[in-house]
Amino acid sequence: MNIGYNSKNISEDVTFVDEDDIVQIYLALCCNYFICSESTYHYIIALLAYLKDESKKVLIFEDTDITNRCLSHILKDWIRIKY
Repeated sequence: MNIGYNSKNISEDVTFVDEDDIVQIYLALCCNYFICSESTYHYIIALLAYLKDESKKVLIFEDTDITNRCLSHILKDWIRIKY
């Protein structure tokens, strides 16, 4: 899958994991890139991974629950794009 952002292309493999929550969290902590939906579950996984290693890249959408509730004000290097 190719993801374009600001004329920079990031080419990474995408893996779909259909497992229980604990396995999903464990595997997600091994990822380097996160695209957060409006799910608190996605936000928590991305946050845990980022707090463990600040080199992780997290993409969040503007005008969503994460940005509207000031949940991302500390994480200024997370990539924000319009929905």
